[in-house]
Amino acid sequence: MRQLACDVLVVGAGGAALRAAIAAHDTDPQLRVQIVTRGKLGKSGVTATACSDRMAFHATLPYTLPGGDDNWRYHAADIYRLGGCVSDPKLAEILAKNSGRAAQELQRWGVPFTLDSAGRLAQFITDGSDYPRACYTGPYTANHISQALCAKVRELALPVLEEHYVFQLAVSGGRVVGVWALPEGLPGTEDPARHLVFLGARSVVLATGGAGGIYGHNVFPPGAVGDGYAMALAAGASVVNIEFLQIALCSPKTSLACSGSIMRAMPRFVNDKGEELALPGSWPELVFDKGASWPLSYENPTHKIDLLVARELEAGGKVYLDFSANPRNFAWESLPQRLVSLYKAERRQDLGQERKFSPLARLREINQPVVQWLAERGVRLEAGERLEIHPSVQHFQGGVWIDAGAETKLPGLFAAGEAAGGQHGANRPGGNALMDAQVFGRIAGERAAQVPFRLDRNHPQEPKLQKDRGTAAGEILTHVRGLMDRYAAVIRWPEGLKVAAQELEELAKLEPVPARESWDRVLEAKAAVLVARAVVKAQALRKESRGPHLYFTEADGEAMPTDPEYQRSVCLSGPALNASWIKWRKPKEDEK
Repeated sequence: MRQLACDVLVVGAGGAALRAAIAAHDTDPQLRVQIVTRGKLGKSGVTATACSDRMAFHATLPYTLPGGDDNWRYHAADIYRLGGCVSDPKLAEILAKNSGRAAQELQRWGVPFTLDSAGRLAQFITDGSDYPRACYTGPYTANHISQALCAKVRELALPVLEEHYVFQLAVSGGRVVGVWALPEGLPGTEDPARHLVFLGARSVVLATGGAGGIYGHNVFPPGAVGDGYAMALAAGASVVNIEFLQIALCSPKTSLACSGSIMRAMPRFVNDKGEELALPGSWPELVFDKGASWPLSYENPTHKIDLLVARELEAGGKVYLDFSANPRNFAWESLPQRLVSLYKAERRQDLGQERKFSPLARLREINQPVVQWLAERGVRLEAGERLEIHPSVQHFQGGVWIDAGAETKLPGLFAAGEAAGGQHGANRPGGNALMDAQVFGRIAGERAAQVPFRLDRNHPQEPKLQKDRGTAAGEILTHVRGLMDRYAAVIRWPEGLKVAAQELEELAKLEPVPARESWDRVLEAKAAVLVARAVVKAQALRKESRGPHLYFTEADGEAMPTDPEYQRSVCLSGPALNASWIKWRKPKEDEK
């Protein structure tokens, strides 16, 4: 067994992880700050790989509307309100107050944010915001943030242990004292006991991202099954708001978020037979508005589009966006003036009368680069090809419960980014995820660096992994993903969730073994089963619709309305997933 020791251990290498490591070093440069990641620095994790048509970083700067020294209060109010009032309002305030600092730090470190004519950070309005706060560099905002943070980590010469899979927290004396890891890709024929790595630390920051990989359809990097959630629960910590996960229409082929300009071009929705799907109500407004309300949300009428697509897929078909011809009964002249004005504000080139006759022309007018981006990845819209779409898991709103100092209920354990929970509610303003990673990444690193030194002479017991006489890990993972896609995605109903819970309980009794795969699959299978059980349990407890959680009495019925009784959060604790409810209280100053 290999052993390493450090003061602050950061698990992960995404935006939150790197920011935490930098902050821990800056708090006390004498500390040994160690990063450990499954992949390669700068080439793994959501921040390094995600893109959309215009990815946003939310920030309240001194000049952000409506202006004034307390303009952050409007941002905090948006976070709490859009979150369905089921997040910790103290954390919403922290996000809003610190967002401007986070953006300015990134700019100093080299992130090429777009500037306005006055040389300030350009900002636009995203979903859930009353004022323009979204800063951006373009489709690769997250990638640029990752590159800047990686450069800073290298400048500080922080040690990075790459290609190691952290799978278990080491707990001694009621606190976290390190983690256990295996080399990434360790063949299943190897004895894992011979390759175990123990990384001892006085504090640990979990920045392991979300759990999209427990679903078959997701836009997460491979292997993202919520290891942080699983490790925290197994060690006795809590998760909160885990039922709230963003599901949105994405391209299965390219993982592109089909938001913004793609919807504002107002294409046709067709099935694999070429039949145009009948959208409810005033479809031009519904589709256009979907561009600014991309993730599924009960509160927005555009969730009818997500339901339409989900039901078509349930029937065994596929759904595509067709840019080659206008939807039936479409007439540019009949569009409401509101849409025309918003469209003109988005336009980057003028194709004249073409926009009246072709969704492709409209897309080229407002976002020609995305047409080229798709062509480079095998979807040639200009050749008449259609863009397949599928509801895909995009972001987990909940996670490991943290307090204002990013500390969990387990001493010595901190969490940040998508691994953490409580700062977001049912929804979040667009651009808050990247910002959250930087704000609480910094706080987690600073606080982890301040944990008093504690010498622990007790060596934590080594984990045991079964090599033979079990069920192939790949089979377990496939079963989990099928259950979650079928019963715990867009449409959730009591009987379906009951079936999922029962089958997941049976899977939890199985011992995953590598068979002909690597030990990665075994670790993923163990984590995926526990996290899926938590998600399904939380979904079943919330018997209402709120944000991305659509709850039906029957699979083919109507979504139940939001119930004020459920203006609280589901908290699940420990490996037994003991359930409790948290009723958040807004700070007194906000109640005046």
